[in-house]
Amino acid sequence: MRPRWAIQLCKLCQTNADKRKMSIITKQDIDDVWGDYGQKRISDLVIEHRHQCKEIESVIHAFRGCDRLFCQEELFKHINNFILKHVNVVIDEVRASSPKDLARFLFRIGFIVARSEDEAGEYHHYSFKEMPDLLTSSTSNDFGMKWEIHPCYRQALDIKKINQAHKMKKKGGRSHYT
Repeated sequence: MRPRWAIQLCKLCQTNADKRKMSIITKQDIDDVWGDYGQKRISDLVIEHRHQCKEIESVIHAFRGCDRLFCQEELFKHINNFILKHVNVVIDEVRASSPKDLARFLFRIGFIVARSEDEAGEYHHYSFKEMPDLLTSSTSNDFGMKWEIHPCYRQALDIKKINQAHKMKKKGGRSHYT
């Protein structure tokens, strides 16, 4: 996390805690401001990368309401069906001719992160800085990675929670995500 983003989140939380007449910031304050923080981060992302991709705002908003976690095939399908079929995306003055091109850009700018899981269900996230070779090889080897929308953007984009449907089924209810 960049220092300015941490400061931005802390300021939003402090303002929220002050409104609640609390002397310390709690998880409730973070939860309360997470959507606003996500909107600010999206705005920052658009401003910072618009020179690379004029359509960046449309690209990001094409993920509104979707799942937060994708296997590579699902990510490519979403990009193709909801973005490339509707928007002529140009990245660094080159037309994005495949879902992989756009996925790589989204990974590079931190909108999506790679997620590796082991047999025990433990997982680790990888940023572009840690694994810049992902989404580049002609063999499309993704090492079994899943692709996850960065947590800071999820609430602002109404991203579905992975466990929402599972929890509702356990309680005998129905989730609007199923």
